[in-house]
Amino acid sequence: MAQFRDFLEEEGLPTINDRIEFLLPVIKNLGTQKLRMIWLKKTINGVSTEFGDADATLNETHLIARHLAFLDLDRLTFKLERFKAERGWYNLNLTRQGIEELLADQSWRRLQIPAEELVFNSFEKKRLWDEIALSLLKKYTERYYTFRKQQWELPHLEYRNLEGDDPNFLCVKESPNDCYYCILIDKSQEEIGERFR
Repeated sequence: MAQFRDFLEEEGLPTINDRIEFLLPVIKNLGTQKLRMIWLKKTINGVSTEFGDADATLNETHLIARHLAFLDLDRLTFKLERFKAERGWYNLNLTRQGIEELLADQSWRRLQIPAEELVFNSFEKKRLWDEIALSLLKKYTERYYTFRKQQWELPHLEYRNLEGDDPNFLCVKESPNDCYYCILIDKSQEEIGERFR
């Protein structure tokens, strides 16, 4: 930390010692009117739901069958499976055939890329096409999963009163009776400091 302060001083930037600290308390008194929020029920059918600038005209095109023939579908499937696992979407099934059919269907995507990037003049472009296909598939998978999850959760949402110990409030877990927003102001900004006082 001392090295960081020394670095700030060398660069002529304000250090922590050049600042005034204001602590604004977090007020959890919601008054007599209860604040309501929409929540997913804690259990559904006995199962817990808790867990932890360009001015130019853009060229719009598609990956067509000739591009898709060069793609490594096994590698794309593997990478998409890893993407799915990283997000914990274990209830989502992916198949190589499904991925192939999805890539063949042009109705769900728009690709804005310079036309020369999709010309068949170099085998080096295959890597770019693989990355484009993977990015499109990841985005589609993410949207599909989110849509289906929201569709499943919708009938199970409920209103609950927001209590003072709700985790949406600042520092509920650390020290609920001693919560503050900390605001640091440069000493040179004295007029702002006066307003806070």
